[in-house]
Amino acid sequence: MRKNYIYYFILFILISVTLSGSEESPKIGLVLSGGGAKGLAHIGVLKVLEEYDIIPDYITGTSMGSIIGALYSLGYSAAKMEKVILAQDWDELLFDYIPLNRIALEEKFDEGRYAGSFSIEGFKINLPKGLVTSQNISQLLSYVTICAHQVDDFSNLPIPFFCIGTDIET
Repeated sequence: MRKNYIYYFILFILISVTLSGSEESPKIGLVLSGGGAKGLAHIGVLKVLEEYDIIPDYITGTSMGSIIGALYSLGYSAAKMEKVILAQDWDELLFDYIPLNRIALEEKFDEGRYAGSFSIEGFKINLPKGLVTSQNISQLLSYVTICAHQVDDFSNLPIPFFCIGTDIET
């Protein structure tokens, strides 16, 4: 069933190219949605597009789709992204587990006792900046995007990239 959708997509692209009438090939934009871990399925879509030599001219995404889209627009192939994803210990990445031998004796009693925590500044409770606030994920993303740390305009990447974001506080 899933292969049928891929064939329809490719057929749509081919018909669009045929009907365009101009000698210039049409621009292809790839939009990737969110979905947390389900968003990793975008890597499979990119693999199929690569098999048919379909390279998007623009990429945009939200949530996990923006992460996958950003990596692809930086030059990561679908196979390279899959390798990075499969090499991770996701429990360690998502939960920032700290071994008990690295926790001060005074703090061991409270470790793991509470489901969550919020920081307080003055008389204001600070909400987390995202659904997952893991330092480990931040480090992984910094590592895999190190080649773009000097980029200040996503439209200047090898494949121009656009994404959607929101501030949960405002």
